[in-house]
Amino acid sequence: MLTQKIKAYLMKNVEDLLNPYFWVEVVVEFILSAFVLTIVVWALTTLNPASYQPSTTHFGLFAGFVIMALLDGWGPLCGAAMNPSSVWGFFVAGRISFVRALFYMGAEIAGAAAGGMIGYSLTPLAQQKTFLPILPGPGVTIGTGLAIEAILSFNHLVVALSVTDPTRPTTTTTMRSFPAAFCIGTGILAAGSYTGGLQNPIVPFGPAVVTKNFSMHFEVYWAGPFIGATVGAVFYNLVVTAKKHLNRSDRNQLPSSSVDQKTPQQNRSQSLNTLQTIIGTEDNDSTF
Repeated sequence: MLTQKIKAYLMKNVEDLLNPYFWVEVVVEFILSAFVLTIVVWALTTLNPASYQPSTTHFGLFAGFVIMALLDGWGPLCGAAMNPSSVWGFFVAGRISFVRALFYMGAEIAGAAAGGMIGYSLTPLAQQKTFLPILPGPGVTIGTGLAIEAILSFNHLVVALSVTDPTRPTTTTTMRSFPAAFCIGTGILAAGSYTGGLQNPIVPFGPAVVTKNFSMHFEVYWAGPFIGATVGAVFYNLVVTAKKHLNRSDRNQLPSSSVDQKTPQQNRSQSLNTLQTIIGTEDNDSTF
């Protein structure tokens, strides 16, 4: 049984590699990630400090609306993950193959670096100095920052797995994008002054590449989301498995009359059939 599961899993990885559309999805994921980081650079850069200064509120609303739009518009093309830690979480949860997770994460990281450079190069030279790397707030240690990003990423991954669960009732793409976008937006609003509340390693990665400042970068913005996504994936699968087991146990413990309940119309039909059977039996007995 285990050998068959391993073979099926390996075949899924091979099928992804041999599927031409898989490579199209990888390229689209790269393009989408580059676009996201391009506009992130612009959102964090001001050409007129007197009239506009980036803020946590502004960036939280910006991120929520952008993610919702991209999930709706680009989701059917490639899934629109745009987040290596979420991709990793979906792999841990058994939703995608290792090959897909590996190439998606590579495309997203490369796209983030490219997008950061594009956004920065399109910014006037005089204003490029206003662009700063994304760093934890004053007094936020590596441990504190890691924990904050892990907690937010844990919630984000659980929500993403829940709204895309194939066992749930069918919902529209828009209804699935709302919770994911709100998780990101509210996370930034809540923890923006601490770490940024980004829940996505590629968002600070683009600015770090541009500014060449990786201070506390991997410890907070990569370790945190990946740890949170891993725990979230395991937690979600455990809860789903437990619910299925408990539901099965409850059904087995119910009396047969409670399990096999019929509507009044079904009961009337059954009574009529029984009556006809009795009458038919009596008629047959009278002929002998």
